[in-house]
Amino acid sequence: MIDTRVAPENSIRDRIHEARLFNRRVVGAVAAVLSLMALVIVRLAYLQIVYHEHYATLSQNNRITLAALPPDRGLIYDRNGVVLAQNLPAYSLEIVPEQVPDLDATLVALQEIVALTDADIKRFRKALAQKRSAKGVPLRFVSTAFLAIVALAVSACAQIVGVLLVFTLMVGPPAAAQRVTTGLWSGLALSAALALGEAWLGIVLAYYTDWPVSFCIALLSALGYFVCLGLPRRTHAAHAH
Repeated sequence: MIDTRVAPENSIRDRIHEARLFNRRVVGAVAAVLSLMALVIVRLAYLQIVYHEHYATLSQNNRITLAALPPDRGLIYDRNGVVLAQNLPAYSLEIVPEQVPDLDATLVALQEIVALTDADIKRFRKALAQKRSAKGVPLRFVSTAFLAIVALAVSACAQIVGVLLVFTLMVGPPAAAQRVTTGLWSGLALSAALALGEAWLGIVLAYYTDWPVSFCIALLSALGYFVCLGLPRRTHAAHAH
């Protein structure tokens, strides 16, 4: 007996078309990730090669202070030989509070050497309270914690979304965030926010289109970086007093 029933239309799959569509999606995702990698490499080359002297000079300025010393002006006399203008030495005293173990004892000792009044010390303490403390970032702790977070994120997400997508979300948002902010914690917060936003928008975009999720997220990550690239970069100068 021959079964003459016709299979439903949706049960017939065009495997050749699906294979071609899958290959196009893979090529698009790989191209997006490689583009992001190229941007990172170009940016690193730009900072390390083109602007090497500029940032090396900024690094030297953190520990070297250049003071312009004007030449001595000649004495000015009137017609009777009386000095109208002359040169008198002037001195300035600077203290780095972070490098002084006991600031109060140091100020008391300086009063015995230099003519410091109580008003001068009061003015100094007022200026010190208004200045931000030049405390450094604990690099060893931050770097160790960052590597631990990266290892956990990669190991947990690689099995779910793939290595390429994890790499995209780990490179694109930080590269965009460092164009907007220069702070450590603000940069981390902005990177996380950009990564979450790009992931959710990529899922929504893939839902309403025929594009793969990884391609949509990589595309949004690249667009986010280019948008931040066009924004004026924020810089800050640290001065120690």
